[in-house]
Amino acid sequence: MYKSIKSDLVREDFVHALAEVNTFVDINVEDLMELHAKAEKHARIRMNESMRVSELMSQSVKTVRHDSSLSDAAHLLVVNKISGLPVIDASDKLVGIITEADFCVH
Repeated sequence: MYKSIKSDLVREDFVHALAEVNTFVDINVEDLMELHAKAEKHARIRMNESMRVSELMSQSVKTVRHDSSLSDAAHLLVVNKISGLPVIDASDKLVGIITEADFCVH
């Protein structure tokens, strides 16, 4: 399967690529560059649609206890550069979540 790598293609790269083609190609450089951009966009969409949560999720999950202060929770969010924390009880059971948006409401 073709796997794309991040590249910084410039117009000159497309000019050279077209010159290497050993047949007549009825496309100008600008159209080829536009086609390339559209193909990359569709490839990103395809890859995102097939990606699973497990490929993106954080595995080292930060949590906060249900009886912690809002100040402690805010500190954890800021220090860990995250936008939400699972809230657990004394038995480590998930009882909710607190997010940045929750702080804006109160």
